[in-house]
Formats: sequence, structure tokens, C-alpha cells
Amino acid sequence: MQIHEWIRTIGSIGTMLSAVVAVVTYVNTTRRNRRAVQSEKAARLRERLMRIASEVQRLKLMMKDGAAMIAAAASVASEIESRLSPVASKEEIDRVLRDDGVMLSVSVTGWYKSPAAVEISDRVNGLELEASQLTGGLQVLGEELRLLAAVAHDGYSPMIFRTILTATKEVESLQRDLATAESPKRTMDRIAVALHGNAAMYYVTRYEKAVEQMSRFVEILVNALVSLDDARLAGIPGMQIGRDVEGATRTATVAQGLRELGNVLSVRESNALSVLNDNIATYLSKEHAQGELKGRRRTA
Repeated sequence: MQIHEWIRTIGSIGTMLSAVVAVVTYVNTTRRNRRAVQSEKAARLRERLMRIASEVQRLKLMMKDGAAMIAAAASVASEIESRLSPVASKEEIDRVLRDDGVMLSVSVTGWYKSPAAVEISDRVNGLELEASQLTGGLQVLGEELRLLAAVAHDGYSPMIFRTILTATKEVESLQRDLATAESPKRTMDRIAVALHGNAAMYYVTRYEKAVEQMSRFVEILVNALVSLDDARLAGIPGMQIGRDVEGATRTATVAQGLRELGNVLSVRESNALSVLNDNIATYLSKEHAQGELKGRRRTA
């Protein structure tokens, strides 16, 4: 082989080597970029999940504390007072209390005039917004947040006062109390006490234990998810979830969602979450609430 042919051969080999190096460099750079994107995405998701868990815990503690319910009851009673004349007779009070439209109005207005009550509503609305934006494998967390929000809307919102004020038995009970009231001020105090007492009893017997379990459920699920490596965590929102993931109840839907995460959660985590979900279903049942109410009445 002549020298110029050697030169061409060497040149061709050099070109091929340069191309190989370029391809390898490109592949390695692409992998690094993909890992960087996954790492950034996972970091944002971890921060978001931990924020959600913190919000759930804070909401649970606020509802358990009861200060917001006390403040809201006083605010609603004040709204009722504002609808009465300065020296209202018992007949006038009775007429106002039996007006369902007025009771709805004072319940909503009074609730949203109480800063503590508004904070609870804002936190519930924030969790509902988070739930609506959770996709893929995170839908099970979203369903748990929606369940918690549904509990709050029923037992920790203006509607609980409206229900109390328009329930025939409660109105009659208030009327008996008002018959012995010495002054309009004492009347409003009694209304505030009755509102808080009934609302607190409803929440404690109907929802408090379930909310404790929901908070624990969110804590365990979030801890399990944030402990995943970046690549697995970043892929959770894009998971393909089976079409038939909606159960007859929210807890049934959560149970199906947990099965979808079977390859993500450890056996221990999956079992713990399943037990909590079963407890939530039990504690939300009307039979459990009735049993709780009977127990409290026996010890009262």
C-alpha cells in the first residue's frame, strides 16, 4: 500500500473515531440532562407532597382544637342578633329562628365574618385545588384529599349551623331555652352555646376519628412517595391508571388506587394504608356515629 493510501485510511479511521466520540458524548450529555430534569421534577414534587401533608395535619389540628367552631358559633349568633330589633320580643326571636332563608343567610355570613372559620375554609379549598391537579399514581392521594374536604364541608362549614338552626328538634330546644332567658343578650349567648355544642358533638361523633385516620394515611403515603428515587418519583404523575378505578364509595376508590400503586409501595406500606382506609370507611359509617353518640350520652 502506497503512503498516500495509508494517509487516506488513517484519515477515515480518525473521522470514524470522531463520529463515535461525538455520538457517545451526545448520549452521555442527553442522559445527564434527563437525570437533571428528573431530579428537578422530583425535587419540586417532593416539596409539593410534603406541603400537602403539612396542610392536612394543620387542618386536622385546627378542627380538633375547636376554637374556630366556637368563634364561628358566636359570630352566627351575632348575625342573628343583627336581624332583630334592639328590644326584640320572644315572639320576634321565634319568628326569625323559624325563617329558613334567614338562618341560611346568618350561617354563611356569620361563618365568613370569623377569621378562624375562614382560615379553615381556605385550607379546605386549597386542598381541593391540589387534589384536582394530582394525576397518574397521585390520584389516590387526590381522592383522599377530596374525602377530607367532603368531611369538612359537611361538619366544619356554614352548613352545619344552617342544619342546626333549621332542624325542628333543635329549634324547639332553643325555644325552650329562650323561654327562660332574662334578656336578649342572654338569649344570644344561649344560641351561641347551643350552636357550638351541637356542631361540636356532630363533628366529634361523626368525623373526628375518621379525620385522624385520613391524616395518618396522607402522612404514610407521602413519606413513601418522597422516599422513592428521583426517576421513580418523577414518573408517578404520568403513570397509566386503569380505566375502572372509581369505586362505589370514595374509600373503595382509594382501595383501587392503592392496588394501582402495588409496584411502587412496599408490602408494609401498602398494608398499613389499606388498614387505615378500612378504618376510615368504618368511622364514616352512620352506624359508628350512632354508636359514638349513644356512648357519649351514657357517660354524660
